[in-house]
Amino acid sequence: MGDERRVDYFADRANTAKRKPPKPTPQLVERWAHTYVNRYYSPEASVRATLSRRIARSCEAHGMGTAEAAGWADDVIATLKQAGVIDDQRWAADKARALAERGQPPRAIQQRLRAKRLADAHIAAALEGLKQDRSGEPVDVAWQAAVAYARRRRLGPFRRDAATRAERFQKDLAAMARAGHGYGLARRILDAEDADAALDPDAR
Repeated sequence: MGDERRVDYFADRANTAKRKPPKPTPQLVERWAHTYVNRYYSPEASVRATLSRRIARSCEAHGMGTAEAAGWADDVIATLKQAGVIDDQRWAADKARALAERGQPPRAIQQRLRAKRLADAHIAAALEGLKQDRSGEPVDVAWQAAVAYARRRRLGPFRRDAATRAERFQKDLAAMARAGHGYGLARRILDAEDADAALDPDAR
């Protein structure tokens, strides 16, 4: 790239960076919301926070107050909720299931859902839903999450090199404790004879 082209390139980048955001309108706020929910599966609080940030930047650039645009955001969020595009109860259940399957214990899942500013009722329903697996069979949520964590991290009986199990036992135990799994439960899983025994709830 020649010097002249390089100067033009950086000048274009500088002009882009200085360009004012568009003036907020009901249609623009609606487009922002639709773009976000089409890209990300999110709870209401996340959609609202994203719109609030964009509205604040746009209103500041144009010397406007945010109250009117915030009302437009309320309207479009209400429409998306009515259409089922935003559904905190469904999102909480899906997120809790995904976290459990990655080995997160119930208390950690509860904290993650609270951080998303979900209603207590939605969090409680999501945690209750974990007491059954995807086929509807009852499960021990804490045990299932601990097994999932050990399997994903290849701890204890899930190690590829069985010869290192004894040597790594304390470190594996510490890893499960840091993840929030109880000591007794972690020991039972790490002490399992092999992976099949760790996966079998009747062999605990």
